[in-house]
Formats: sequence, C-alpha cells, structure tokens
Amino acid sequence: MNSKKSDWLILPAVCIALANCEKVGSQDISINDYAVRVATTMLDTTTTLGVWLKSNPNDTVSTVYPLYANDYSFCRAAIGHSSFSNHHTTRFAVFSIIPPAGEQLPADTLNPAEQLCRLTTILVETEEMDSVSALALDNQLAKAIDAKLGDHTEGTRLTEGTTTGWAGSRTWSRPRARIVLATVPGRTARKVILEAYTQTSAVTDNDFFTANWQQADRERADSGRETLVDADSAIAWSGLAYIATDLRTALAEIRRPKERSDTLRNPGADSALVRAVIATRDTAPHLDPAHQAATLFAADLVRYAAVPYPPPPGNAAGPLYDTLQSIITEAEVHGFDPQFAFARPWLWQAYELDSLGRVGHLAFVRLLARGFNDDTECAQSIDFYQAMIDRGEADIRRGDTDPMVHFYVAAAYKAIFDLAQSSPGDYVDSLPPKSEGETARVRALEHFRTALSSLRSKSRRREAWNQAARLLLRKQSGPWWFCADEDD
Repeated sequence: MNSKKSDWLILPAVCIALANCEKVGSQDISINDYAVRVATTMLDTTTTLGVWLKSNPNDTVSTVYPLYANDYSFCRAAIGHSSFSNHHTTRFAVFSIIPPAGEQLPADTLNPAEQLCRLTTILVETEEMDSVSALALDNQLAKAIDAKLGDHTEGTRLTEGTTTGWAGSRTWSRPRARIVLATVPGRTARKVILEAYTQTSAVTDNDFFTANWQQADRERADSGRETLVDADSAIAWSGLAYIATDLRTALAEIRRPKERSDTLRNPGADSALVRAVIATRDTAPHLDPAHQAATLFAADLVRYAAVPYPPPPGNAAGPLYDTLQSIITEAEVHGFDPQFAFARPWLWQAYELDSLGRVGHLAFVRLLARGFNDDTECAQSIDFYQAMIDRGEADIRRGDTDPMVHFYVAAAYKAIFDLAQSSPGDYVDSLPPKSEGETARVRALEHFRTALSSLRSKSRRREAWNQAARLLLRKQSGPWWFCADEDD
C-alpha cells in the first residue's frame, strides 16, 4: 500500500464526503481531491454522533431533519461548512436511532444522543449558481468520481417525488450504500448536491426500501414462529394424541415459508385445524384443570396463528375464520363482528384454570399484551396501559422474571410518557400530567433494561432497544398499540 493512500485510509471514518474535519479546515479543496474523499471512503454506520463531533468540533448540531423524506428514526444532524473549487458548500451529516450489535443501552445517559445516534447519510450542497455553472460543476465532479469508482449509472434509484426538478443525476453503487450526484432547484437558481447514504438511511431509495421491508418481514415471521414454540409445548402437555396430530399438521403449514403472493389455502391443513378445534371443544371440559388448560391454550395459539383476524371480504381464509370463531365463541360469526372479532375465550379459560402454572403463565403474558381486555387487542384509553402496568408489576413482585413481562410493562409506561407529551384529542381527551409522564419514562427505562438483559428474540430486542432509546432522548412517538381511528 503506497503511503499516500495509507495516509487517507487512516483518517477518521467521519471525514467522509468532505466532512470538514480539522485536517481539512476551511481551505479550498480541488475538485479531484474532493472526489477522492467521496469515492474512497465508505460511510461507517458505527460512527456515533459523539465520535463525529470530536473530529468535527466546529459543527452545529440540529434537531431539524435536513433531507427530503420523513424519518421516524431521525436523531440529529451535524452541519458544517467548507468550499471546493471556489464554491461554498454546506454539509449535513445525518444521524439516526439505530441499535448497535447486541442492542446494548449506554450506562451513561448524560449525553444520550452522542451515544445512541449513528451516521446514515451525508449530504453536501453548494451555494446556488446559474444552470450552466451547476451542470459544468456536476460534470467535473462526475468525471473525477468515475476515475475512482468506475463509470456511474445515469439517474437515481430514489422515488420520483424525491427527484422532481433534478438534472444531471448520476449514481455510484456499492453494497448497502450509494453515492448520488445531481443539480437540484434552489430558491432562485440551481445548486449541486452530492449525497452518500447507506441502506440504514431513510433516503427513499427504491431498492433499499424493498430490501429493508423484506428483512423486516422476515424478522416478523421469525418472531411469529418463535411464539409457536409455546404451542409445541402446550400440545405435548395436553397429552391428547388425536388432537396433537391435527394441531401439528396445521402448525407445519403455518411454519412453511411462503411468498407474500402465496394466498392459496392448504385444504388438508385447514381441515385438520377445524377437526382439532371441534375435538378441543368436545373433550376439554372432561379433563382435569392442568390438561384442560394445556389443550385450550394449544388450540387457541394454533387457531390464532392461522387466521388471527377476520380476513377481507372475498379472501380465501374467510370461511375458515368464520368456522373456527363460531366454534370457539359458540356464536354465529360471519366476517368482522366487533363483539367477536378479537375474542379469545379459550385463552382466558386456560389462564383461569392454571393461573399459577406453566400454561397459565404463557396465557398471562399474552393477556398482558392486550391489557387484559375482553373486547379489543389495542388501547382505546389510558386504562388499557394502566391495567398492563398493574397486572405486570404485581406479577413481577411475585417473582416473575420473564423478560416479556418486563417488555410489556415497559411499553405501557412508555405509552403514558408519549400521551403526556401529546395534545388533547390526538389520542385521548384527558392527558396525564407531564410529571406523571416523566415518572413513567424512568420506570419504562428500568423495565426495558431488565428485558434486554435476557430477551432472546432478535426482533423483540430491537423493538425494546428502539423504544428505550427514544425514552433516553425524550423523543415522543405514538403510544404503543393504540387503536387506529375508524377513518385511519
């Protein structure tokens, strides 16, 4: 490795895309040097805001999102100024709330943003200039970057609404990262922008959006499959071979990897589930409490995993839902009926029959997630969250160490914090006072930390970390699992 390249590579990773490090200062940089800096250094998404500010102490930190798309995970932007080829530039380094490997929360919470927020995007833009000058500068930069990265592709992978008015746009792609160069409209003239972003950025890149959505979908599916382990246990505890065979047939179909476009039903698996539910209805009342609880719980979990809610009209799962819910509720159910849509009577019975046993505990955790509410699975008032807190805290005082209990109690406390920061009518008319919200914030953090110490599910760990990080930053979000309005 030659010494010139080695010197560049050992510069701090945050000196990306003319990042105005102290080594650069305010001197004018040549176009070729500028292109080298952009083209030979990748965005390091492990770079925290604190590390960045140590290398860029003259930056201004802003809480205003500087890009052209909404970002739920936005934390801070570090803003710096420099120039190249006699053009003044402004640089925005965008930091988002992204969990680190291991989802560890910082012990020191004095400056949480500096520890929690990680680099995802750098946007550099020039001052405004006439169109001819802007396109000329765009072309010069493109040639210099081509020399380092290879030929660009014309256009961008950004959504059309994002790029309205753009001209001369080019893209250089790397795994999980891209560099975009273009001229864009200013207030009175045009300016040149150079943007480097990663797959973790909220920049509306079509390919990255799809990849992130697919990854989240896989994580949700993995999380759903993890909960089915409890169904396996309950089936074994029930000790009823003829019901177990049909439930396992249904479970095998539920676990089978499927494409989202795969909407065909498996008649054999559906028939097996119906037989198992009918057999459970007819047999469970004659069992001792422990076996009855296990049988009801197993059938409830498998039925809920197969068709949890009333499908849209015309959906192939509609008849199966109607049949199963009619058997379980002992009522004639057809499609969405508010009285029965979220009813899970067998889950409640399993809890009541075995409240201090292993099945009862598994049922308790699921009832806790729905605020021990008979009619809905989402919050319509503060009472929902208070029920979660009261039930969960009492269970923990009795010695329960299940991290999911801590997770749900933490989520309820955080919801009260979020409601305390909202306006009347946003969610509820009567809001908790700010002081109560701050107390809830502290309690939520305690429970999230406890949950993270032993949670195994990757998706749950990320959810717990993200919720806790927002609490550390005092960043309000929508209260957990609040029912959407009918118009939403």
